[in-house]
Amino acid sequence: MNVLIVNESPFLNFSHSRYCYNLIKYLDKKGYNIYLYIYSIYKEQENLEKPFTLINYNDIKNFYFNLNLNLEDENIFKKITYILKTDSGFVNEGNFNLFIDKFNIVNTIFLLSSTILTKKEYQYKTKSIENGIILSSGLKSNVIMNINMYANNYSFQNINNLKLADLLLFNTNYYELNSNKFDKLKNKNKFTIPNYIDNNLKPLNILEKRLLRQKYDLPLTSYIFYIDISQIHFEENHRTLFDIYIRLFIKFYTEYQENAFFIIKMAKDDKLTNILQIENIDPYKIYLYSDFYSNSNKVKNEISRNELIMLSNFVINLSGADDFFEDGLLAQSIGIPCFYNYTSGLREQLLIGDFNKEYLDVYIPSSDSFINLPIFNNLYENFIKFFEKFKTHCSKKWYYNNKDKIEKFTEKYEIGEFERKWDFIL
Repeated sequence: MNVLIVNESPFLNFSHSRYCYNLIKYLDKKGYNIYLYIYSIYKEQENLEKPFTLINYNDIKNFYFNLNLNLEDENIFKKITYILKTDSGFVNEGNFNLFIDKFNIVNTIFLLSSTILTKKEYQYKTKSIENGIILSSGLKSNVIMNINMYANNYSFQNINNLKLADLLLFNTNYYELNSNKFDKLKNKNKFTIPNYIDNNLKPLNILEKRLLRQKYDLPLTSYIFYIDISQIHFEENHRTLFDIYIRLFIKFYTEYQENAFFIIKMAKDDKLTNILQIENIDPYKIYLYSDFYSNSNKVKNEISRNELIMLSNFVINLSGADDFFEDGLLAQSIGIPCFYNYTSGLREQLLIGDFNKEYLDVYIPSSDSFINLPIFNNLYENFIKFFEKFKTHCSKKWYYNNKDKIEKFTEKYEIGEFERKWDFIL
């Protein structure tokens, strides 16, 4: 059976990218033939009448910096047929159905919704366009659409596109329930399948943490806070709230706990690093880990990410829009407490830690969306309460005293559950 996946890319490390990567491994295991349409890459063609082009794994590697997969995964991704949009745009519904017929596509899976149009595609703005593909009720394959946004942020075009899906897919139960506020989506078939995590990590004792910190040249005895800024461009700052993190950390280590240190996992972006300079954060108080979002060395990045979580004391996520936070789930699976903004997705992903529940729903005109913006003074007070509650916390002791709780919490994020649910809908 042939399946078409539409996504930004499985070779990046953003939440939707990692979902795509894991879904491809599942589909290959089940014997599907996989076609992957990467809508974020364009390939120049002299013949602009041809809306898309097919390439292989060796060609796709040229579009990514330092792409490196383990041998087993690489053998899977070598089997895939990759589809890139050309300058003319993959927008003609007739061409799309011809493609579906030619390659006998049974299911088309949209893993990330994008209604942004290129200059050439703008002439089709009145139509239902998803990731550069014109949608209609006449599409000749089953259509599955993943919704990874809060319902308040659905645009008119999002709603029109989603109503054409045969199945709506969600990463959190809250998002699924929240979608019922729209009459056009109430009676759609819906299913929640979060990504799975590698919960084979083990907690470290104090000595093991210090040895691992020594490897990264990090302070051995500091309270280390780990944060994840999952964005490439500054324009997404309204979602990740990077500036709020920095103001919070500076106030915390200057006024309350000078022995604090911060690991910041973020992409290399001049405007983001400018925030650090503008806020005048002490460079000896932070460790910038930029490889995870700046290159595609999956093998090295996975090891480094896991080790940086394991050596930390706390994991923080203040994002106003996240629906799935893999790093926080990994941390809690080994007894590391988390401090979250009470966003729609994260509210069902906390086992050990605390929420910041004081926030405002703020509308962002540039993105036509709402975010849960923390009220700073309340945030600071709640952050101190969280720190005081867990500053003497022993992750390893907690882990072994609460293994049953951890197993119950993480079971819905296990690979077996992921595969069982995909077996059900395909």
